[in-house]
Amino acid sequence: MRIAILCILLLSGLTSCLPDTPEVSGFGAGIFVSNEGPFLSGTGSVSFISRSDGSVTNDAFFEANDGASLGNIVQSMTRTSDELIIVVNNADKVVFTDIRDLTMTGEVTGLQQPRYAIVVDEETIAVSEWGERGGSGAGTVSFIDIDSRELQDQVEIGQGPEKMIIQDGKLYVCNSGGFGQDSTISVLDIATRTLDTSIIVGPNPQSLVPDAFGALYVICGGVFDFTDPAANVAGALVRVGDGETEEVLELPTGASDITTDNLRSRAYFLTSAGLQEHVYGSSTAETIRDGSYYECAFDIITGNILLADAGDFLNRGGVLVVDRESGESLVEYEVGVIPGGFVLK
Repeated sequence: MRIAILCILLLSGLTSCLPDTPEVSGFGAGIFVSNEGPFLSGTGSVSFISRSDGSVTNDAFFEANDGASLGNIVQSMTRTSDELIIVVNNADKVVFTDIRDLTMTGEVTGLQQPRYAIVVDEETIAVSEWGERGGSGAGTVSFIDIDSRELQDQVEIGQGPEKMIIQDGKLYVCNSGGFGQDSTISVLDIATRTLDTSIIVGPNPQSLVPDAFGALYVICGGVFDFTDPAANVAGALVRVGDGETEEVLELPTGASDITTDNLRSRAYFLTSAGLQEHVYGSSTAETIRDGSYYECAFDIITGNILLADAGDFLNRGGVLVVDRESGESLVEYEVGVIPGGFVLK
């Protein structure tokens, strides 16, 4: 889905300006939102939604760091107990900030199209990278020391690596194909930092979550054929577990993101039909909210679903808080340009 959107924006050549925001003084309980920013121009940003009063602080990193910009594009975020870690894709870097006030504490530069980061342990994060622009297409996972900000090890994997999860000492990485095609999940042994195996799941896997019994549910986005839409390849929801891989559901081309509830009993994912719910063990999915959304997340504090709405991809987007039973929007917040990720605090 995102690749299609980027191609459209390349043709538009339009940019957007961000208004001023209030001075930042610190952040309590709330939700950090990563905003990609205008494509190929300007800078991405971070917004913060306060749980205490519902206020929104936009351009929070900019304000906390005396006007410093993050760069283009702010792809995603993760966190440790005391740091918010921001992945900036086109700028080829990862930025470390104090999670209390977003003041910058360090950065790692020289990466190659970084996409997502995950905390491996108290000392290490892993970062998925698409690799060198115009290169072979092989992606990598880089292991970075949190304290020293030094790159320790790199493992070459599939094409276009995206989201990751850790389970039973293994790091599972979706190989989305990038600007091409892939159909695998790379499984890395964390202890040795080597590629253990690759699992064939379906066309261009994007995102994955676990269920309560240790199986993984993978969203495969399918393949867009921009020269002949009739040749598009459908997406799929795939279950990986018990040594087997099973397609649970065929999905529309462009299926993108998946999240799971706190009991790991059901999944919520995004397709062209909107936000859909799948109860693990069933063979169906129900659309609980229509619309086109960029990212979804389960809020373990409230039990609601968070949806990123990029709008026209040029002006400020929104975050919708959605009741997971009715699909109704409970509240909507205006955030930055192209919101695309959430971190709870």
